[in-house]
Amino acid sequence: MADESDATAGSGGGNVHSRTVTEGDTRAPNRAMLRAVGFRDGDFGKPIVGLSNSHSTITPCNA
Repeated sequence: MADESDATAGSGGGNVHSRTVTEGDTRAPNRAMLRAVGFRDGDFGKPIVGLSNSHSTITPCNA
């Protein structure tokens, strides 16, 4: 398991899981999409949190 110093190492620090999505040359398309929805350079050093809601009135299984 990574220690605390591993989570803040690299460019921008931040959460190691969020960095998996945004850091490195191969993640340039991910960063471009996030910039298109309003991320600024400083936001990439912060943890990324997502919320979802599975409620639907179309089927009774998710009501």
